[in-house]
Amino acid sequence: MTDALYPREFKTVDGRVLVIDRARLEDLEEIYDFIQQHFIAKNPNLYLIPYIEERSESFRPFLTGYITLLISQSVSLTVRDPSADGRLAAVRMNRIEHRNDPKEESTEESSQDELIIFALLGALNDGINLFDLYNTDKILHLAMVAVSNDH
Repeated sequence: MTDALYPREFKTVDGRVLVIDRARLEDLEEIYDFIQQHFIAKNPNLYLIPYIEERSESFRPFLTGYITLLISQSVSLTVRDPSADGRLAAVRMNRIEHRNDPKEESTEESSQDELIIFALLGALNDGINLFDLYNTDKILHLAMVAVSNDH
């Protein structure tokens, strides 16, 4: 994505104007809090780990690192509502994957929470090779999408 395209306004069906922009590292804390509230707390895959909310501080370094990685690729987006003091209305966290990228694995420092998530996501992805299916060497991976209850 080029900076010339962002930020840009988007008019909704009901006439509201939202501002779409690239996700930026200077907004990391705000994006983290938004994802914690509107993605982590509502993601059905994470219902298997009921203690994440109570132990969110132990999960924070893992999630912050992952969000930082996604933002650094410059293909993630934020949506802000100017009528709500510019607060986040939505985020779409993406990443570019290449056919020869090493497979994601947990690290020795991974907590039990993270190991469960890696195992679950690995099981969901097993048997699906999008590179072969679409005969490509690069794909845009939608990692997370979160929308506030007001939008």
